[in-house]
Amino acid sequence: MRDIQNKIWSGVTITTTEDSDVQGNVYDTGLDGGIDISTGEAIDAVISIDTAAAVAGTETYEFKVVQSSDPDLSAGTPVTLASVAFTTAQATTLLAAGKLVVVPIPPNSITKRYLGLTLITANSASIKVTAYFAARSGIGIHKYPASAYTVLSAPQA
Repeated sequence: MRDIQNKIWSGVTITTTEDSDVQGNVYDTGLDGGIDISTGEAIDAVISIDTAAAVAGTETYEFKVVQSSDPDLSAGTPVTLASVAFTTAQATTLLAAGKLVVVPIPPNSITKRYLGLTLITANSASIKVTAYFAARSGIGIHKYPASAYTVLSAPQA
């Protein structure tokens, strides 16, 4: 799974809730019910923090892996596959510049054509990120405490 199509955000500063399709970046699997890239080797969404998250007050951040039958991720009955949320206190250390956030995509879960990311922010949040999809074996995973991430569908071994 090495392809320029895997890059979803490239040095993008996000200050409000934003879908990756705003930059025109979604992963196209070919057709609804077509190729499920989550079958076989584990696939993750990898978010690299380019500029630390703003943490001056009560900012919150939530990254979601979303699939949709429409390249506009908010249309076509979008489905959230997995998410990871951070409070201001967690963002202070876990969303510092140079950190990676790794969001596992549950195996055998992709049923729609387009795959992308959404970042939901609140309270004057701001962060600059680069994000891509990658095979788990191809990334160095930073470990986070269980309180810092959520997987909506438990991966099968």
